[in-house]
Amino acid sequence: IPRPKNPFIFFRSHYYKHPSEFLGASAQPHKDQNSVSRAAGAIWQTLSDCERAPFVEQARLERERYKREYPDYRY
Repeated sequence: IPRPKNPFIFFRSHYYKHPSEFLGASAQPHKDQNSVSRAAGAIWQTLSDCERAPFVEQARLERERYKREYPDYRY
């Protein structure tokens, strides 16, 4: 059973699918996953709590779902 995603992982997935939201219309796709993670991490550090809120909420909902589906699961 994989662990539930944390807020940053939800943000990274969104960033990977929609880089132009953060880098502008001229955004070039990243060449590899390492550069995606580095760029997403740098942007994540600059986000306000309000901007992070949707990703925090997604992570909270996933943790709750995990608690229902796998009540005895410990990680």
